[in-house]
Amino acid sequence: MKKLILILIFFPAPLIAEPIELTCKGLWGNKWSYTIDIEHNTVKYADWEPFEIYHIDEDYIVWVLDKTLLNMTETYALERKTGILRQSYFNYDKDNKNLAVSFKKFQCFNSI
Repeated sequence: MKKLILILIFFPAPLIAEPIELTCKGLWGNKWSYTIDIEHNTVKYADWEPFEIYHIDEDYIVWVLDKTLLNMTETYALERKTGILRQSYFNYDKDNKNLAVSFKKFQCFNSI
């Protein structure tokens, strides 16, 4: 027990956490996976560059996809206890003065 306490003191849980593999299911049955790496503060999707985690606490992990060249921003908030992933999408076309907003919710599970 003393060894475990010493390990946790010198190596807090976020530093020794393994990356979390999540599989999320869309409304039409499509599936995709994310890898959340708390140690490196990143989220990986497909073969894209990892996204930096914007906020993390015991309830939520939040990351943002900032695509300024396309005038769009996507935010993701994962509820850690339920596995629900909430996506917000904002796109502004300044030439035509159009604004597109979308909110979606997905169920995610730990991959085995």
